[in-house]
Amino acid sequence: MGVDGNFERLEDEVNRLLQILEEQRRENEALRGQVAQLQTQSSQLKTETERYTRLETEYQQAMDDRQEVKNRLERILARLQEIPL
Repeated sequence: MGVDGNFERLEDEVNRLLQILEEQRRENEALRGQVAQLQTQSSQLKTETERYTRLETEYQQAMDDRQEVKNRLERILARLQEIPL
């Protein structure tokens, strides 16, 4: 095993490392794609959460308004029932 053998082992090792580097680059690119996709989904979820919160607030306001109208109608009916016929 002379100098040629050492260079062959060195060359094999360099080739193996280059192959690993290429695999890592492909994996890194795939992970970047996943990160971008997850960021998009996160943004969409944030938008939908804000929309849901707004709708929930509007619903609660509508229910409060409805209850207020019901209470007023009940008071009016009670007053009407007090009137002698």
